[in-house]
Amino acid sequence: MTDAMPTDPSRSNNLIDRAAQSADEALEATRRAADSVIDSVVDKVHSIRDTASPVVDRIVSPFESISQYTREAPLKSLVAAAAAGAALMALIGLLNRPHRQRRGY
Repeated sequence: MTDAMPTDPSRSNNLIDRAAQSADEALEATRRAADSVIDSVVDKVHSIRDTASPVVDRIVSPFESISQYTREAPLKSLVAAAAAGAALMALIGLLNRPHRQRRGY
């Protein structure tokens, strides 16, 4: 019959300890790499936000003034919006008429 190979418990413990240490080192290296990537992404987001902020301000500013005017004169704003809508619909109606009807044929 085959005899089982005798094992040295201290050798097994040593291998286990080295494997655990390697796993800890790999985990720590992964953490450092992840932290580095996260820091890079955060820096990029801040850079984009700083660059985009003036553009957003220029886009939002006219809408803020329209909103303020609407709060100050709601009836005038409603009449102006209705007139603009009617003018736009009239223009669309003219553009959608068949070609012959526009020339009077």
